[in-house]
Amino acid sequence: MVNFLRKNLKKLYAYYPLTIIFFIIIGVFLLSAIPSVRTNWALATTVKPETFTELYFENHLTLPSVIKPNQPYYFEFTIHNVENKDMTYPYAVYLQAGSVKLPINRNTVTIKNNQYKTIHESFSVNAPVTKCEIVVNLLNKNQQIDFWIESITPSVTKVTPTTQVKKPTIQETPTPEPILYLPVPTLPIASSSGTASASATKQYGGWYWNPDANKDMVWLGENSNGQDIWSDSLPQ
Repeated sequence: MVNFLRKNLKKLYAYYPLTIIFFIIIGVFLLSAIPSVRTNWALATTVKPETFTELYFENHLTLPSVIKPNQPYYFEFTIHNVENKDMTYPYAVYLQAGSVKLPINRNTVTIKNNQYKTIHESFSVNAPVTKCEIVVNLLNKNQQIDFWIESITPSVTKVTPTTQVKKPTIQETPTPEPILYLPVPTLPIASSSGTASASATKQYGGWYWNPDANKDMVWLGENSNGQDIWSDSLPQ
């Protein structure tokens, strides 16, 4: 045997690479015959596609932001199933202000693999609200989106008149305009009772109380009908 190996050693070296390849092929064949080994080998050499779920608002630039009480507001959100299988998604829509959650909608939707589903929602508030958010939550994926809203109440400035009296100063003391009384002859005017009219005691250009205007005015005389003629100032 030893002599055989010595004589054929060079031949064995010449076929050594082929021998290694032969034994590798035999080993792979034997391993592939075992089911568990075959399954693990397939899993190890297979590239698994990424699985996820897309959740987003439609027309996000037109989402309501400033709202008024007792008016409806609308928005839409879309779910895209990229889980490589059909999925059922329970979801909740609510208004959240701090730790307080006010429900808007709660439902379940089934979406086939690589399919989309757009859901329409609406809401309204019955009173002005401070800054809070509208939340869409996929409950089985722990995945949510939101947008902010608030009510803007116009501020009203109430002006209350004051009765404070300013002390007059020398500069603020108005200088009364001189009143010029022009003497004119006063003629008695006959009345239905035969007595002189009360206007006979008035002088032209004088300041008298006008009961019709409820203020002091300049008396200019009487017209042909015996009615007093008044003016707010002396004629120039």
